[in-house]
Amino acid sequence: MNKIALVLSGGGAKGFAHIGVLKALEEHDISPDIIVGTSMGAIIGGFYSSGVSLKDIEEIASTFDWKEFAKILVLPTSETGIIKGDKIVKFFRNIIGYTKIEDLSTKFSAVAFDLKNNCETIIDGGDLVSALRASMAIPMIFSPFIYKGRVLFDGGLINPLPIDVAKEYNPNTIIAVNVMKKKIKNFSRERIGINLDYYKDKNKKKKRKFKKKLDSNFLLKQVKNDSQKNIIKEKIFKLYDFFDDYFDKNNEDKPLSKMDILENIFYITQNYFIESKAGENNRDVDIYYEPIFDTVNFFDFSRAKYLIDKAEKEMKKILDDKNIK
Repeated sequence: MNKIALVLSGGGAKGFAHIGVLKALEEHDISPDIIVGTSMGAIIGGFYSSGVSLKDIEEIASTFDWKEFAKILVLPTSETGIIKGDKIVKFFRNIIGYTKIEDLSTKFSAVAFDLKNNCETIIDGGDLVSALRASMAIPMIFSPFIYKGRVLFDGGLINPLPIDVAKEYNPNTIIAVNVMKKKIKNFSRERIGINLDYYKDKNKKKKRKFKKKLDSNFLLKQVKNDSQKNIIKEKIFKLYDFFDDYFDKNNEDKPLSKMDILENIFYITQNYFIESKAGENNRDVDIYYEPIFDTVNFFDFSRAKYLIDKAEKEMKKILDDKNIK
């Protein structure tokens, strides 16, 4: 019997491409016996391993509402990260309930990084939702997941494409998917030069409009304490400033935003980890799929359909040339 392991990388919104990969596998009657994932790869792999249909997973991804997402993320906040994560757990729980990893029909492992003990942590038992929450805790974005003295952050910090973890299951076939490959933008002094007038004058009209919307927001109106309301508004404005330039695709010559810098550094380090292990890992990989989605940002969740369709099409072509059952 051919025992197949599927390895899914992290990658933020680009991780929606994993859905397309799974669709292509199903169309070729290929069912993974083992799924190992990091961050977004753990989320998609965990949902699938728990029995959520690809149709439902795709619907969740494709009908993703940024307004609803903001409600999930913005409140409450944490000192150790912008997002505390309680509502993310509730969101996951509504989809997969209280499922134990050891009860899954497909073997599953999520990778996280224990900052306190400085070690890779492989979660292959216990509560599935907690495993997903730990594996996706990007530092400074999400607060860590605390468990028995462990301070768990996103597994991409230590092992963004955990092929070596899959190998421990002794599979006959390994399929690895890295969605983080990116043609990194060139950094230059001109592009990141600080122009105070630029930052002072830009988007004043847009910010005034945003503030007006915020003042009339139904949820904020429910907060009766003025001091608490001002704290919430301040945090929302910080998020607005953080993401504002990131989604402005109309000006290619603008200085790099904070999100541009953070994303590029993230991809550089993630791919360095993957490439540093390539010699050791890739010789045991039967299918290695590494799509490039240069027009999609890390938080560009609205591009789910494009990511799924592109990955499905490309993976089907790869599988057509293979004989894996």
